[in-house]
Amino acid sequence: MTPEPSEREQQIEQADIITRVANGSLLLKLNDPEGTRSALLAGASALRSSAGLAWQPIETAPKDVEVLVFDEGVITISLWIDEDGEGDDGRLKGWWEQSSNSLIDPPPTHWMPLPDPPVALLASAQDGEK
Repeated sequence: MTPEPSEREQQIEQADIITRVANGSLLLKLNDPEGTRSALLAGASALRSSAGLAWQPIETAPKDVEVLVFDEGVITISLWIDEDGEGDDGRLKGWWEQSSNSLIDPPPTHWMPLPDPPVALLASAQDGEK
């Protein structure tokens, strides 16, 4: 039985995959679709992890910014409210889905930071504000 690689070994492997993808030296075999799929998924996972975009346990989520949360197969933009119904809006403590302004119950299990907006769209939006 092969022992699980350490976290450091996993980081080195991820960095190696990223480097190989960036340099074009990770050759994908068209006659091996499963190998190609596995290589692409490994590369994508490594890129997400290196960018801090991997799913993390909800207990580690920041409580002061909107984040993506995973709840029973649904991904939403949510914010932690810590008011116990005493704030101006009367919302209870917990994770609130932002577009529907509803408490997520049961609570989500995982989170990740919101990605940066596309640069072109961000520039276009800023031009529209002028």
